[in-house]
Amino acid sequence: MVKVGFFGGSGFLGSAFDEYVYNYDHDIQLTVLSRSKKNEIKSHFMPVDALLEDNLSALPRFDVIIHGIADSTNGPRLSDHEKIGKQLQCTLNISEYCLRKKVRRLIFLSSGAVYGNTNLKIEDLENYSFDLNSKQNAYALAKLTSEQYLKSFCVQHSIELSILRCFTFAGPRVPKNSHYAFSNFVEAACSGLDILVQGSGADVRSYLHHDDFARILREVIIREEVPTIMNVGSSEEVMIKSLAEKIANKHCNCKVQILNKTQSINKHYVPDIQKLQKFFPNLEPLNLEEIIEESIHFHG
Repeated sequence: MVKVGFFGGSGFLGSAFDEYVYNYDHDIQLTVLSRSKKNEIKSHFMPVDALLEDNLSALPRFDVIIHGIADSTNGPRLSDHEKIGKQLQCTLNISEYCLRKKVRRLIFLSSGAVYGNTNLKIEDLENYSFDLNSKQNAYALAKLTSEQYLKSFCVQHSIELSILRCFTFAGPRVPKNSHYAFSNFVEAACSGLDILVQGSGADVRSYLHHDDFARILREVIIREEVPTIMNVGSSEEVMIKSLAEKIANKHCNCKVQILNKTQSINKHYVPDIQKLQKFFPNLEPLNLEEIIEESIHFHG
């Protein structure tokens, strides 16, 4: 039995993993560690604020810790210094907890945002760094700084470290009425409203189902050998405009409105997942059409 503590595990990715462990995996004893329950949690739950070091001192020991704290849902409402400060303070406190409790493995849920803007599939480069003078957002900077700190800390203290650079996810658990385009499009279509595309629709994304993420995370927990850094996402590309049209086509009375047809800068946010495919060759994730069908059925 592997004892796992999941900091920030009450969000949609954490609740997907909680559901997976509860239903399919009795080799993992999961405890969700979070300030509050954002979603229904079936595993053991302990209210913890990782910003407060004293909160962590009373926690039991876990074999594996998942550091998944990052308020990407509420992030747009935070100032830059709040985003960076909170992320780094949580990282410092969690790493010190791992040292004191002799945690064997630390899994950090980072983000593909650390790569910045590119027009190519993003390789999972272990020694990647970006230009600090670039217009990189605070969320990405906080994630990359946490990565660098944890790599040094874990080497010094002989803690196994695996950094998962997470890209874009979809499925019924993704929050509605937030900055997630996929869930906003599904919500509009299921409500009989037109789908509003904020930009030109030319941005390119890919979507991994949150339940497939849960299966990947389980493998990273239980395997003896895991990558130090690995992209986690889908390689199935889709333009945002095409995504909106695919969802709209499921509702004949739904139309797509492009709000900024003159947008000149388009973003390509799709990972290179060769390392993931080598690590988990039998994953067989849901494709985009299947994810859309399931999401519309759930919310419709």
